[in-house]
Amino acid sequence: MKKSVRQNLRGLTKQEYEILKKMSHKSKDLYNETLYEKRQYFFNNGEYLNYYKTYKRLKDESENYEVLISQAAQQTMKHVDKAFKSFFKLIEKNKEGKYDAEASPPRYLEKDGYFSLIFPKSKLPG
Repeated sequence: MKKSVRQNLRGLTKQEYEILKKMSHKSKDLYNETLYEKRQYFFNNGEYLNYYKTYKRLKDESENYEVLISQAAQQTMKHVDKAFKSFFKLIEKNKEGKYDAEASPPRYLEKDGYFSLIFPKSKLPG
C-alpha cells in the first residue's frame, strides 16, 4: 500500500520559498524533457521507451536532473513513465473495442509552469 502526504508549507523564508519554487520549475522542466525523449522514441520507432532506458539517457546529460535531489528527479521521471504506460493501455483498449475515443500521448506542461516535488518517505529530511 502506498501512502502519500500533501504538505502545505507555511512559515517559509523568502529564500526557502524561492528555492522550492525553482526546484518545482526544474521538476516541470525534467517532466517535459523526459516526455520529449519518450515521445520522440515512440514517433520514430512506434514503441514504448521504458523508464530504465529513459533514466540512462537523462541521468548524466540532463541539467534538470542534476539540479534536483536524485530521488525527486526519479519520481518525476516515473510519473511521466506512468502517464505513457496509460497511453499504451488506452491504445490496447481501443484495439479491443473497449475505448471509443482516440488515444493521444501525454502532453507537455506549460513552459512557465511547475510540477510537484515528490520525495519518497524514507528520503524526507528530519
